[in-house]
Amino acid sequence: MAEGFRPVSNTPPVGLAGRIKFYGRMLLDLQTLTIYRDIKKMKMPSSGTILDVGCGQSPYKQLLNPLQTRYVGIDIVDADKFDYSNPNVTPFNGEDIPFEDGKFDALICTEVLEHVHNCQKLVDEMHRVRLYDLCE
Repeated sequence: MAEGFRPVSNTPPVGLAGRIKFYGRMLLDLQTLTIYRDIKKMKMPSSGTILDVGCGQSPYKQLLNPLQTRYVGIDIVDADKFDYSNPNVTPFNGEDIPFEDGKFDALICTEVLEHVHNCQKLVDEMHRVRLYDLCE
């Protein structure tokens, strides 16, 4: 069964218009504000490779230091049907993460699992590819 829900695109705060849209969205959308604040508070690795599962437009990438961390975003093959246009994304089928075991030091996954048919499979895949647990 194909999902028909089309969320409003959550874009990174790039440029004046992008910052107004991003921070304006946080004023109107408490879920986005909560996610942003929680990610900002988390003990993110100061270096290493970070995987963003279901990254969309990569709105939280800017919370990472680009000089010390390598950001990798993945999203479903059909992400463009949800008005996402992110050329730096590795496409995947929504369940099988196309990277080897233990490749990532940490991962970000927001607003994704409720859209996945077999969420346990995806969670197992996220566990397989990460080295560092943000909850430790």
